[in-house]
Amino acid sequence: MTNFKEWTKLPTRWIQRERGLRTFRWSPKPEIDNAGQVAALMLLVVLAHHTNKETGLARLSYDTMMEATGLSRAIVARGLNELEARKVIARDPKQKRGTITLNDATEDSGWGKLPANGLYRNGRILAFNDFKLRVAAELDALKVYFLVIALRDRKTNRSYISYDAIQEHAGVLRNNIRPAISTLAANSLVSVNHVHNTKSEYGYANEFHLPQLRDAQGNALERAMRLGSDTSPSSLPSS
Repeated sequence: MTNFKEWTKLPTRWIQRERGLRTFRWSPKPEIDNAGQVAALMLLVVLAHHTNKETGLARLSYDTMMEATGLSRAIVARGLNELEARKVIARDPKQKRGTITLNDATEDSGWGKLPANGLYRNGRILAFNDFKLRVAAELDALKVYFLVIALRDRKTNRSYISYDAIQEHAGVLRNNIRPAISTLAANSLVSVNHVHNTKSEYGYANEFHLPQLRDAQGNALERAMRLGSDTSPSSLPSS
């Protein structure tokens, strides 16, 4: 049974400054662990929820990670290896087993609000129930999700991100962005609107909401998003 707060801090320097999301790449090459990469970003959500922001340490068992994500023990191990290889996390053999350092977690700047309690149902992150680790859209979706968190306006609970920015910052190919957003919307991780934007050559921008979070005034946005959002696959922005 989870008892998290509404949100927790997620270090985002590796996303914004280092463009670390670009290092996660789906590939047909046999030496690339595609499933492990998807698992890595799923596990990053869980690790952030369990990280002590004063020490940067997360203490949790494989069983906890497996329960929260629905992943097998072997896939959890592969996912952690992918995160460690990219220096998103660190594991010290001198530390107690099950202790993982989330790098930059103790920094006062360079973080975003990661939804926490609202993601769970009976100890499981509900959005991950349909993830099979077999399609590139799942990896791309998680990359877009973390970018939305990194670029979110804390006052309005909105992120305005163009397709060009998604491709540049997250390394998601333009033709793959629409399926990624559809995957996020279908699993209630984001809500997406078209909004008028005179600065865009298309006359609109993609406005992302995180439905598990509230705005700075404490107003829940979920109802407004259910009434006003446009998240069906046929109506998602194509550019």
